Amino acid sequence: MFAQVLNHNHIVSLIGGAEMGLPIKDERVSCIDIGENPQGVQTGMLYDPQQKSFKWDITELSLEERHDALSIQYIHEKYSYDDENKIMREYLSDMENETYKQVFEAYNAYVLKCKQKAYKEVYGEEK
Repeated sequence: MFAQVLNHNHIVSLIGGAEMGLPIKDERVSCIDIGENPQGVQTGMLYDPQQKSFKWDITELSLEERHDALSIQYIHEKYSYDDENKIMREYLSDMENETYKQVFEAYNAYVLKCKQKAYKEVYGEEK
C-alpha cells in the first residue's frame, strides 16, 4: 500500500496499491510505502519527509493549501476515497439512473458544505 504525496505541498492525495496504479514515477509526486496496514493515513494529511510521518498539522501551509487539506479531511470523515470513486463511477456510467443521481447529488452537496466549512475556518468568513 502506498500514499501518493504531492511534492509541492506534501499533502497525501491518494492511497492504494496496484489497483490504484501505485506506485508511479512522476516528478510531481512521491509514493511512500505505508505497508499493508496504513495505520490511519488518510488523504488530506500532511507528510513530513524529515520525520517520515503523517499528520493533520497544516499550520505551515498557505491559506489555499490549508483550505484544500481541510476540505479533503472533512469530506473523508463521511466518504472514503473508494466511496467517492464508486459514487462518481456509477453516476457517470448512467446519468439517467435516478438512484445514482440522488446519491451523487447528496455527495456533491456534502462536498460543498465541507468546502464552505473549511473556507470559514481558514479565512474566518463565509464564502
